[in-house]
Amino acid sequence: MTQVSLSTFTDFASNSQAAVEDQSSELTIEVVGSNQLVLVFGSSSNDIIDASISSEGGNDIYGGSGDDTFILGSGDSVFGGAGDDKFFALSGGDNIMHGGPGVDQFWITTAEIPDSANIIADFALGEDVLGIAGLGIDFEDLSITQEKDNVLIAVNGSDLAILQGIGAANLSYQVNANNANYITVTIEDERPIVSFSVNTTTLNEEEGTLFTFNFSVNGAIPEGGLEIALGGELLPFIDQLDFSNFDFTNPDSVKGLSVGNFREDGAVLINITEPSASLSVRVFDDIVKEPDTSYDLTLLAGEGYQLNQQAKAVTVTVTDGVVIDNPPVVALSVDKTNLTEGEEFTVNFNVNADVSPDKPLTVLVKSTEIGALGELNLFNEDGTPAFTTTGIQGTPTVGDDTGSSFLVTLTNSNASIKLSTFNDGIGEGTETFNFALVEGERYAVDSSKGKVTFTIEESPVQVKFEANANGEVTKFAYDLGNARDNDVKASLDQEALDITDAAFDNLVGFYEVIDENGGIDVNGDGVADFNPGDAGYARAALENALDGIAIRLGGNPNNDTTAATFGDVIIQGGKSYAPFAIANAGNLSVQEFLRINPNNNAATVVDDQVAYFAFGAANPDGANHLKSWGNGIFGFEDLPANLGVSDNDFNDAVFKFNFTV
Repeated sequence: MTQVSLSTFTDFASNSQAAVEDQSSELTIEVVGSNQLVLVFGSSSNDIIDASISSEGGNDIYGGSGDDTFILGSGDSVFGGAGDDKFFALSGGDNIMHGGPGVDQFWITTAEIPDSANIIADFALGEDVLGIAGLGIDFEDLSITQEKDNVLIAVNGSDLAILQGIGAANLSYQVNANNANYITVTIEDERPIVSFSVNTTTLNEEEGTLFTFNFSVNGAIPEGGLEIALGGELLPFIDQLDFSNFDFTNPDSVKGLSVGNFREDGAVLINITEPSASLSVRVFDDIVKEPDTSYDLTLLAGEGYQLNQQAKAVTVTVTDGVVIDNPPVVALSVDKTNLTEGEEFTVNFNVNADVSPDKPLTVLVKSTEIGALGELNLFNEDGTPAFTTTGIQGTPTVGDDTGSSFLVTLTNSNASIKLSTFNDGIGEGTETFNFALVEGERYAVDSSKGKVTFTIEESPVQVKFEANANGEVTKFAYDLGNARDNDVKASLDQEALDITDAAFDNLVGFYEVIDENGGIDVNGDGVADFNPGDAGYARAALENALDGIAIRLGGNPNNDTTAATFGDVIIQGGKSYAPFAIANAGNLSVQEFLRINPNNNAATVVDDQVAYFAFGAANPDGANHLKSWGNGIFGFEDLPANLGVSDNDFNDAVFKFNFTV
């Protein structure tokens, strides 16, 4: 045996590490001084390190491999390393002991009580041993209590040792007291031991691998079950499993357990009711091209059970299992990028390969904005689709639980979806959305045409109308309900006004209606008092004509209203309005017209002054007098149909209104 005294080392203040290596012999080391030394003993033999005489504490002492013996003073951190090590605490205390691998003995008092408790950082239940020598006490004299997350061992009010990370409950003690001078104690954890394993560590999406979570319990299971926690990277891993139609009550899939809630840390609580429990589910075969991804799954510690340290964690890898050379390339585009709420637009898909009903191709489109699909009008109130498709199989489906993506199955190389943005009223301001094709397992994305960006402007108005095949309007309303009680600015589009080509000087105005059916509420009870076709409808409409909306078009161009002269007219939001036109009004006001033709009788000669509405039943000749030119442009016909002279060109008073809050 070789004996080395650290007093042979000089200038400890400037040398922060001291090493003793001797592979051939056992060492006896005396630790001297205190300057936060790191003492590394690389010997593989059984060494004796004595820090009880001259050490002043603050040292890190490493025993290396072998069955080492440590005699402790005070205030040192001691690491036993591999081997069955022995630690003897004397009068000092406040040491931190790390046994390391092996069956270690911790003599927490030797002939005298330490000044302060020593800490055992890694006491292994069922393996390591506590020893008490020279005090003449029995195990029953010890006090064993819980202090936060640790066990505190004391005698007669004096603290002896702290066992870190161990709960005092559910412990059992085996005492060897055959010798009167000392006792040794082995501490066992009576809680059941839980093991976790899986049937495979590789999941292949193409093959639809069946994956099984296995749990086994060694020990008694409490009545009602044993609640355990499984965590690690469980949450992202679960997204790779197909729980879409999973039946948690099917005994072929779920045995001896029930799944509870997720904790804030992402772990799921599982209640085990049988010694052997399992849950089997298949990997989800999505269409997205993904690199092989690994997930660490870990059984987490809990109060009611122990972990099998050799069977508590696994790493699982998910692979697509699809390799395609030269896949078809898909492009994405829209016909409009600047939209208003409620406006219709078209999404186009183009594939540079043969796509057919017999050879369909499913692609995924995803937005960077959470809930972006909520900005699109996808379904009517009765649940039927509010969109139309061309070259697409079935109905596009939502691609995730955040409402940010959708799946579409193409059956033609050129396919499209026609839909509109959702009109949810004002208050959000201008919104910008991005949608992009996601790289697929069986298709590639066009590098220059794989993404679209569009903006949605708030609109205080919805133009609600119905028209026949010729574009002749049968129902109409400017619905300003989105604006609620806010004032709305109405302005004119000059390009639309310039389309007007009429011999008569015509007058266009607005009146309030309940909705696009044209009903007029006179007494304010919300119920139509006059409907198109009722006697007195025209008079009720004109007597309630809006002030400020008086547009003169046709005839003498010097008298025509322009967008500039009209300017911005303020009208009240939260209401609906419909247009009227008085043919050949000249310079007449609405009130003057009512004095001339109070009942709005049909024309008897071509140049009679008659009011026409957006509803054929409201017109004295029973004909439609308003036509949609598209893009929000509408035009009146000013010639009477009852005299057989109408040219039905509907360009005699053409207008387009823009509305802003």
